[in-house]
Amino acid sequence: MTRTIIAPAGYTLGDGSTAAKVASSRWMAWRWYISIGMLALVVVTVLAGAEPPTSTRSLSVANHQPEGARALGEILGNQGVSVREVATLHEAYLALSAGGTLAIADYVFLSDEQIDSINAHDGDVVWIGPAANELHVLDQGLSRAVASASSVAEPGCASSAANRAESLTGVRGRIVYPSGYASTWQTCFSSDGGFSFAYLRQPKDADGEHTLHLLADKWFLSNEHLATDGNAALALNLLGSHKTLVWYIASPFDETTLSADQPGASYYEAIQPDWLTAMVIAATLTALLAGLWQGRRMGRLVDEPLPVVVRASEATRGRARLYRRGSARGHATAALRASAATRMAARLGLPRSSSADAVVAAIAGATGRDGSQVHAAVYGAVPQNDQQMIDLITMLDNLEGEVAQS
Repeated sequence: MTRTIIAPAGYTLGDGSTAAKVASSRWMAWRWYISIGMLALVVVTVLAGAEPPTSTRSLSVANHQPEGARALGEILGNQGVSVREVATLHEAYLALSAGGTLAIADYVFLSDEQIDSINAHDGDVVWIGPAANELHVLDQGLSRAVASASSVAEPGCASSAANRAESLTGVRGRIVYPSGYASTWQTCFSSDGGFSFAYLRQPKDADGEHTLHLLADKWFLSNEHLATDGNAALALNLLGSHKTLVWYIASPFDETTLSADQPGASYYEAIQPDWLTAMVIAATLTALLAGLWQGRRMGRLVDEPLPVVVRASEATRGRARLYRRGSARGHATAALRASAATRMAARLGLPRSSSADAVVAAIAGATGRDGSQVHAAVYGAVPQNDQQMIDLITMLDNLEGEVAQS
């Protein structure tokens, strides 16, 4: 059976709370935390979805500075080539799943295993400014050299890409090819009569469908030098031969290879979520805002009356116990000596600006003690144990008594 209770007018059942009142009170208590949380969520969402428009890496296709290669990337993109910049060889492997050209543009160091995996790519590979270690793995007969910046080189080979470029000017990096060395490399753009070259190529298969290209100098592909002479023509013909171009700008932490199996890979960015950096930034901003909101405002020191009156002797004993508990003999000694020296100097009529030597001389004259003994007591070394501390206190007390009697 259900019973209905009707309260008389002006009478409240329970504590009078309603759902609206409870929600309002909770909102007032938590509104700042909820607001900061929502702001952090918005910041994380924006940063996670935004891609950096530019880069500062040398020869990056997102770098618009003189040492970048954004101009080359834009031209290739306008010609229908999909240019994708990657930081690991494993990313490059995934991007090349449907075929394409791999350009090794910038790196710090590549292991022999990584170089072998790059050369095993079944498409075109373009090495841009390879270092001595990479050249040695590619062909033990190749090495690096430096040429004059003002030298002009003609193709001097049957490469269609090289002949379209007609000539190169100001290419400093060179690859040396020793005379008499038997090799299958096709050499182009020599400025010294056939001892060093700016461009080498080698077919990777019997039908010559895929080729390994070596560009000795990477800077002629940069924004600053791309428009010089035949630089752009050579670069576009080598890098634009396929619809997909994977541009490898290596991270110093990349230990992956150009393969599906990646045992022992330890590249950090390959395992971290894309939103992790944005979350860390948002969390830092949230902590700073919370600190500004809830942090203590430190103003000037304000003198306040003590709630109780503490006698000086009790305060002194309490401070002494703290010094003893912390074995702070240095602080205790300094306080005792400073107080004793101040009282004795005032008794002897010395000003507060008096030097230590003047204080010692005055005390020694008043007490008849040796100056070195007085100096050791007032300005000497810190006691190392409790007994030395007691001896020092006794000595200071005796000196004050003798000064008072003088």
